[in-house]
Amino acid sequence: MKSNFQLSTLNSQLSILLALLLPLAAPAFVPGVSTGDPEHDAWLFGELYSQHLDAPRRNPYSYGGSYLPKTSFGTYGTTDVVEVSADLRIFKFDNFLLGTIDLWGFGRAMGFIENPDMSSLPDALIEAGLDLGLAWRSEIGWSLEVRAAPGMYSDIAAPAFGCPLTLNLYFCADPTLSFQIGGTYRPGWGIPFMPNAGVAWQPVDEIRVEAGVPRSKLTLFGDYMISPFATFEWRNTTYGLSGKDEIPDNLTYEEMFLTAGISFCPMRTWSLTGEYGKFLHRHLNADVVEDSNIDLSRDSFFRVMLKSEF
Repeated sequence: MKSNFQLSTLNSQLSILLALLLPLAAPAFVPGVSTGDPEHDAWLFGELYSQHLDAPRRNPYSYGGSYLPKTSFGTYGTTDVVEVSADLRIFKFDNFLLGTIDLWGFGRAMGFIENPDMSSLPDALIEAGLDLGLAWRSEIGWSLEVRAAPGMYSDIAAPAFGCPLTLNLYFCADPTLSFQIGGTYRPGWGIPFMPNAGVAWQPVDEIRVEAGVPRSKLTLFGDYMISPFATFEWRNTTYGLSGKDEIPDNLTYEEMFLTAGISFCPMRTWSLTGEYGKFLHRHLNADVVEDSNIDLSRDSFFRVMLKSEF
């Protein structure tokens, strides 16, 4: 009788000990399926709703283009520059390895209408590939994201491939405020490590602020159809070249610019965006013997984007 009582007491003590230790032995991840609808996700995640991970910052489909007339390439002359871009979500699955997995396809091409007598400048530069990401979030507000973007980053006539790797850490202070710190490692590029850091804050429904590097954005939600916004962006991309004759092995293009625009959204499923921008800095490093560092003219430009969910 006594031994049975002692055994029962021991079993009870072990059960209590395991109940206390198991939450510490394994990370606690938040279940649930994110739909991309801010109202649904705010209800689903409650206090863990993240302005970086849950707010609709990236449209499932977007297409756009811009035109820059008479860009000056230092002593080499001028040329018109055309840029087109596309971004589309291929899939997104929740509850995958205790987290969320998503895959995107992306493309951006920059074409030079007339070569300004610069042998190292190709007719067009392209970056196109896949962007695969995995994200995990904990019950204490911290989230971890890893991404890989294998693709072609090169002269369109001489394909060369790369694979930038990203690691981001997020902290959700409350449903209106979250923080980000991390970076992207890009082996062989002009700047091999690109920082990702900032804060996203939406104190009220009508205002959203995303301040950080390499991109910042202020959006005003006046009504459901018209949303004015302003952005700052820093881009730095190294493209592989053929390396033949007088052509170098690579070319690095860097730009910083400000834009202001309006997004017209007559329906929840698509929007049309127009923005006017001004370059603060434009730089080309062609890795050639003469004039390897070239400052480009800081022109103004206009960009149109179509963004949708279908």
